[in-house]
Amino acid sequence: MAGRIRDFDWASTPLGPIARWPQSLKTIVDLMLGSPSMMSLVWGPEAIHLYNDSFTELLREHRTVALGRSAYETFARSRAVFEGDLAAGMAGRSSRLPAQRYPVLRQGRLEDAWFDADYAPIRDEAGVVAGVLWTLKETTAQHLAEQALRASEARHRLLIESWTQAEWETDADGVVVTDSPSWRAYTGQTLEEWLGYGWLDAIHPADRAFAERQWREATAGRGLVNAEFRLRAPTGAGAGPTSAPLRSAMRRGPSRRGRG
Repeated sequence: MAGRIRDFDWASTPLGPIARWPQSLKTIVDLMLGSPSMMSLVWGPEAIHLYNDSFTELLREHRTVALGRSAYETFARSRAVFEGDLAAGMAGRSSRLPAQRYPVLRQGRLEDAWFDADYAPIRDEAGVVAGVLWTLKETTAQHLAEQALRASEARHRLLIESWTQAEWETDADGVVVTDSPSWRAYTGQTLEEWLGYGWLDAIHPADRAFAERQWREATAGRGLVNAEFRLRAPTGAGAGPTSAPLRSAMRRGPSRRGRG
C-alpha cells in the first residue's frame, strides 16, 4: 500500500502533491502503513480517504477507486452510518464503538458487517483538527454466533414458558375431553386433532410410544408423570421437533387435570 500511495497522482486531489503535505499528515500515514491493524484515515473537509493494507482487504471491490477519493463518494450508500462519527471526530472528539454495524460491499452486494471501531481526531501543526483516524476489528462472525445463541435461548425460554401455562382436563380414564387453548397454541393442533388421544400426534414419532406409555401408567396408577419428549414447534404442522418437558398431575375423581 505504501507504494500505491507514493505513486498516486495526489496533485489531482485537494491534498496536493506529497511533497507539500504537512508533516502531521505524513507522520500519521507512516504510522498507519506500519500498523497490522485495519486502519483508515480521512483528511480535510473533503474527507479524502487513505488506508493501509489491512483496510484494503475490506475494500477489495473498491481498491482501484477508493484511494484519494472522498469517503463521502466511495461510501455514498452508507454515508448515514459513518457521517455522524466523522463529524464528531472532526469536532475533536474520540470514541470507542463496540459491535458497530457497517454496510460492506461484498460480491457485488451491500451486506451488513460488524466491527469494533475506534476513531480519533488528528491535528495539524496549528493544533487544528484536520482529519480522523479509524481503527477497526471485524467481529461479524462473533456477532452472528452470539445472535444465533440469543435466538436459541429465546426459543428455549418460549418453550419453557409455554409449558408452564399449558393445562388440560381428561375424563376418569385419562382421555382428553375438553379444549386446551394453551396446548393448541403451542402445537398448532385444531380442537379435533387435540381431543381424545390426538395430543399424541403432536409428539415426534420416535418419542410417541414413550409418552403414551408414561401417560397411561400414570393414569392407571393415579400418580404423577414427569417425562421429556420432542414436540412440534409453535408454528404448527410441519415444523421441526422441539425438546420439551411435560409434568402432569392427575387427581382422583371423575376427571383429571394435566399441566405441562
